[in-house]
Amino acid sequence: MKTPSAADLEAAREAAGLPPKPDTKTAAAYLDALTAIDPRIIKPGKEDQAISRGINQCSSIKNVKDEAKLAQTALERFTIDTRLPDIANPTTGKAITKAVHKHLCPTF
Repeated sequence: MKTPSAADLEAAREAAGLPPKPDTKTAAAYLDALTAIDPRIIKPGKEDQAISRGINQCSSIKNVKDEAKLAQTALERFTIDTRLPDIANPTTGKAITKAVHKHLCPTF
């Protein structure tokens, strides 16, 4: 089985309506923003997972205009609703969505 090239992966992301993978500086700023909301949001050693979930949240940002629904989607996508019930509220969901939008998909 042939491994897709970087160009093929980027084309697939674009076709799916997802932003490109962030560069190192952008990824660090995004992870810092999540940590500022609550350091437990990013599971230890799972920074790539947090970036992937953020990129997926970009798809929701692009397609869903209901702020409450976006906040709930963020809580579910980052498993806040099950892992961290003490911060599973609309304020946290909105803060995560804002961090995602600012750092990973500002043009959405």
